[in-house]
Amino acid sequence: MRNSKAKGFTLIELIVVIAIIGILAAILVPSMLGYLRNSRITRANSNARTAHIAVATALADAATVSGQVIIPNPVDIAAPLAALPVGTTTAWGTGYTANWTELLGVNFAGVSRTVTDPTSFAAVWTAWSETGTGLSGTQLTSDAQKAAWRAGTGAGSQSGIYPLAVS
Repeated sequence: MRNSKAKGFTLIELIVVIAIIGILAAILVPSMLGYLRNSRITRANSNARTAHIAVATALADAATVSGQVIIPNPVDIAAPLAALPVGTTTAWGTGYTANWTELLGVNFAGVSRTVTDPTSFAAVWTAWSETGTGLSGTQLTSDAQKAAWRAGTGAGSQSGIYPLAVS
């Protein structure tokens, strides 16, 4: 004998629940991707800040030790931070060697590009990238950086910048 009180959900109830889950997913997925992009931008900008402080410290130390700073290209000093192995040092000026492991930490990775002031050799701004691609050629504003990340192309599309340009 068959039980007339069957347990379970009807097909219509299941379709309604699936439709509701689909609508919620369609609303939440784009906003979650925005949060993920913003967290990556924040991380990249934090790494750019770390690299900027390290370069500024090395430039100040070199000026203190040697009395002058001699940089082959005073506008762009990407080479000293590009894919540095642990313990890498860079000679700047006379009698000063920058130890990037001490300045950046053992676990710091990525490629950095610092633009300096040619007259004072002070670090003006720094871009950082995990892979070395997307390093900005210009100091972007926060809005321009977010637009570049959204588009995925152009300067700053995968890099952090410190400090960001004033808008």
